[in-house]
Amino acid sequence: MAVRQEGFVALWHNIPPDVDEEYNLVHTREHVPDYVANAADRGGIEFGRRYAEGDGQLPRYFMFYPARDMSAFQRLAAKPWPEHPGGTSDWFNSIINQYRDSWRNNCRLIDSVGGGTGGAALSMIMRLSDEAAGGGATVKTVLSELISIPQVLGVTFGLTDPAIEPNRPTLSADDAPVGVMVIESFNRLRLAQAVAPIRDLLVRRGIALEEPRYGLYQLAYELRPESLDRIAAFGGHEKRW
Repeated sequence: MAVRQEGFVALWHNIPPDVDEEYNLVHTREHVPDYVANAADRGGIEFGRRYAEGDGQLPRYFMFYPARDMSAFQRLAAKPWPEHPGGTSDWFNSIINQYRDSWRNNCRLIDSVGGGTGGAALSMIMRLSDEAAGGGATVKTVLSELISIPQVLGVTFGLTDPAIEPNRPTLSADDAPVGVMVIESFNRLRLAQAVAPIRDLLVRRGIALEEPRYGLYQLAYELRPESLDRIAAFGGHEKRW
């Protein structure tokens, strides 16, 4: 039996300009409600967020799904694709084949600090030291340093779990540990000014083995489970939650 453990799913991708408007519509009006309601059982996902207008080395869109029980994603992975939330929707399937440069990391939570919802976020992917992957004392020290930066509201730090599929790029238990960190802020410009010092700090403190790959984003949409009953299907499409 899978053990309940907090974590999150982080996804990144690009979308061709000619389908960008339709992508934002279907992702907002159908896919995020469907995923929040069904992927990890209703209420299993704390919220679903889509970030946009990405700058940096990661794709332009970033999705963030913190979950109270990552074992739900293990159960989901065992299902054939047509049973995956969104997988039987013609509307969503008309867009998903347009995804480009996709990354996906299914992460167990190492630690987090702070709170609230910031309008901007810095997401980073990095190869981790063994101490960082194990949640050693240095992690708490570094998170304390990060939350002391005036424009930082919260930090979420996770370890990619090879046992929860799919991860993109594919990750095996024999590979070096890979971490994902999400830093939220109330001001995108001021967060941008902190990107280089933050990446340097993670290397100097022995969290990351090399400078993390990063993307800086603006929050475009957030949905929490308690709002699902107030959301109707859009444009004659089937309500799937």
